[in-house]
Amino acid sequence: MTKTRTLNFWNSWPNARPPEATARVAIKFDTKQAQRAIRVIDEQRKELEAKAFEIVENQLLVFWQSNLKQPVQGKRTGELAIMEYVAKKPLAVVYDSDLAEQRIKHELTDGERNIYKLGFYVTARVERLNGRPVAYRISEVHDIIELPDDDE
Repeated sequence: MTKTRTLNFWNSWPNARPPEATARVAIKFDTKQAQRAIRVIDEQRKELEAKAFEIVENQLLVFWQSNLKQPVQGKRTGELAIMEYVAKKPLAVVYDSDLAEQRIKHELTDGERNIYKLGFYVTARVERLNGRPVAYRISEVHDIIELPDDDE
């Protein structure tokens, strides 16, 4: 014999007037269906509550892949970088500010130092998809430092 469970959902509409302000829905499930429904609802709630982006200030960013082309501001550059504070893997770089782009591109094209041996302290918006970081939107470059060699 399968047990029947009832899940109660309460929903409020922000622009509704009372008595429509709150609705109650009761759905009957067998035990397996109820467990699956709870799991799916919890996953969807986590996705909705996950931040779409996060702002990080004055964090070290190191380039993994560079691109000499001049991208359109706000579009992907083809560059990849790592910000260990956020993720260990390289993520896409997007410039939100002309000044930040010019400062980094200057080091890339005109600078005498190897961009892969430099660290950039930046303010960036970390964009997320399903809670996972996917891109850095760089808005400001605070400082550029030379990174120590691996053998030191």
